[in-house]
Amino acid sequence: MFYSQSCSPFLALTAMLCPLDGRVTTQQMASTGNGLRSQGDDNLQAMLVGAMMRKIKSRNWKKQRYFKLEDDFMTIWYQSKKAGNVRSTFSVNDVEAVREGHQSEVLLSIADEFPPDRCFTLVFRGRRGNLDLVAESAEEAQSWIWGMRKLIENVENMGEREKLDQYPSLSLHTYAVNLTIYKEFVLGVHYITLHFSVIQ
Repeated sequence: MFYSQSCSPFLALTAMLCPLDGRVTTQQMASTGNGLRSQGDDNLQAMLVGAMMRKIKSRNWKKQRYFKLEDDFMTIWYQSKKAGNVRSTFSVNDVEAVREGHQSEVLLSIADEFPPDRCFTLVFRGRRGNLDLVAESAEEAQSWIWGMRKLIENVENMGEREKLDQYPSLSLHTYAVNLTIYKEFVLGVHYITLHFSVIQ
């Protein structure tokens, strides 16, 4: 009896935060996007159209990629002309900050080729490497810099429940973590129950 009563609150919390089917309604997915869209922000509109920029990995590795913000205002994809339909994507939630100009070793190495007002760096959370970019113009760079900062600010202002609604993958990850915690909790309760049974 002690076992079931102790576990039920955790199960209820897990079910509330992380639905087993991982589904998110269209209305939930659109809430953040609609809020940004209604403001008619020129920078975000430019990101929705997309832009060709140079992705820089080193002084000798400078490849053109087409970058575009998806209509959900949460996903950015990029691809090369030679890649066909193959796209790389990342989530706004994964970007920690945007740095203007030559603020990375990579961009500093090409400072003699590209002016700082066309360069910026997307700094990712965790172990993912930063993304160094060079826009075709200073105006285009500013659109992406300020647009990204607005998107990041929007995510940071979201509540935890809203973040789970907006990011299905984040919801599934949280569910997996909670499931692991739950298993450890059950094992702990089982051990305590057996321990007291032996003492008695």
